[in-house]
Amino acid sequence: VLKAIAFQDIRIRHYEIRKVELAEDTFEWMVKDEMVPPLYQHLKQSFRSWLEKGEGIFYIIGKPGSGKSTMMNFLASYPETRLQLDK
Repeated sequence: VLKAIAFQDIRIRHYEIRKVELAEDTFEWMVKDEMVPPLYQHLKQSFRSWLEKGEGIFYIIGKPGSGKSTMMNFLASYPETRLQLDK
């Protein structure tokens, strides 16, 4: 799967995403219970379930520039994500 989605400038893109400075609580609603807006509760539950099962692909769709890559970068580097994986 990773080979299928790889592209030539992937390292440059990763660097660009990591440079983005987020407002403190921008994506924390994905990992902290008290911060989940009701509208996004199903997304958080799906993500947690995916982490705990450890299989398949978590597919995120959105308009260009809507923050998909930035959200995944946040989640990949957030300690709570690791805790969910270890369950």
